[in-house]
Amino acid sequence: MFPTNPSTKQATQTSLLEVLQSFLTRCSFKVPHSPFDTTFYVLAVQESERRGVTAGCKGADKYFNSSLKTGVSIATMSYNHIENRSIQMLVCLFTAGATYIDDTNAADPEDRRNVEKFSERFITGEVQPDPFHALFAGVMRDMYNHFGRIAANSIVSAGLNFCNSVLLEICSKELNIVSTEPEYALFYRNMSGAPDAYTFFIFPPTMPISIYIQAFPDIIKIVNHANDILSFYKEETTGDEVNCVSLTAMSRRISKLEALGILIDECVAAHQNVVKIITPSKEALKIYHKWMQGYLAFHVYAERYRLNELGFWC
Repeated sequence: MFPTNPSTKQATQTSLLEVLQSFLTRCSFKVPHSPFDTTFYVLAVQESERRGVTAGCKGADKYFNSSLKTGVSIATMSYNHIENRSIQMLVCLFTAGATYIDDTNAADPEDRRNVEKFSERFITGEVQPDPFHALFAGVMRDMYNHFGRIAANSIVSAGLNFCNSVLLEICSKELNIVSTEPEYALFYRNMSGAPDAYTFFIFPPTMPISIYIQAFPDIIKIVNHANDILSFYKEETTGDEVNCVSLTAMSRRISKLEALGILIDECVAAHQNVVKIITPSKEALKIYHKWMQGYLAFHVYAERYRLNELGFWC
């Protein structure tokens, strides 16, 4: 999408910036940039080490300098409303583990094999050779100590589906999978976004799920689409074509900016519907708004998504 000609590239980036700013305006985004929470990061490092990963492990640089920082950012921005700090740390480590797996080097036979075998090893109780995979598996098991059965089951299923999506992405080029059906993009996205997990993380385990469960489909759409929309620049500049925007554009035979516009409209509509559904519960509505603002802020300000290059913040 981004051309090599400097002036054309700048014009394209400006158009994208305007589209993204319009999306944030429609979602009433108003969270200012805040510094990275180094205190929470230190705690996350300590908890990671307690779970068996150290700076001496293969992949430690990727985990501690990238994956864990992403986990800290989402836990302290999107889920800062969580009063139970143990759960907030689980959100952090779940994200860190998933991000680590998402960044798997497919060219490394050992790394690829570990992704291929992750779910099987998780189910059978076999040891995960990669200590960071072992951490992710342990975090998922710990969900049963903090959430009810329905929530914990959904979080674990989402984690396993996420790993399968990474494997599917690795195999897509080898299998020559070309997206021709719009529903395929949705199928892939529902695996790769682990949206069930991030939706159940929003509300406290003490809150009856009957209060928010009917808003679940729309929140899942927001979890996926907001990430699709705000991570699009990063993915486009790194040449990642296996993402919802690109798959939607390809399957519908439209431009990527047009596909981005479709996802934005769907995301905004979902946001409005969630508010309508959970308005009867003032507590749930308050929690949802805090999460929504924080979730957008996480994407806007996290280094991983590079939106500062478009001029969002400096």
